Amino acid sequence: MDIRITQTIVNRIYSVKFDITPTDDENKLINKFGDPDVNYGGVITKLDTSIPPVEVTYFTLPDNWRKLRGGTGWTQKFDGSTDALADAKAIEYARNIKNQITTVVATLRANVDTFTTVATTTV
Repeated sequence: MDIRITQTIVNRIYSVKFDITPTDDENKLINKFGDPDVNYGGVITKLDTSIPPVEVTYFTLPDNWRKLRGGTGWTQKFDGSTDALADAKAIEYARNIKNQITTVVATLRANVDTFTTVATTTV
């Protein structure tokens, strides 16, 4: 799975775009077991550098569930003219969604087709 994350800034708008390219094997798994869901919203965390380091809630976006392959081309924008933390939020958003996609893909890859067989009987 290739996950390309493009971060840009234009007129103080911080954009994070995701392009997802499954491998042929992953596409076969998706065709067998279904295209898994990814939430491009929800709770976004950041790493608190206390000892020990822990993930803490940073901000929340409305849930935005999309199919894994349907998420390609998704762009989330953060407005720097109204939010002084827009750049930091964009960075944490990219990290969170990349981690979520990675987890979803690992779960997809763990699927095993124990059903498909060819049985031949000679009588």
